[in-house]
Amino acid sequence: LWQGATSLYHAALSIVMDPYLHMR
Repeated sequence: LWQGATSLYHAALSIVMDPYLHMR
């Protein structure tokens, strides 16, 4: 469970932060 949750969290963070970092 934790492995999947961490993976999902990491994926979501990547999706959210990627465009944000490119916009700056």
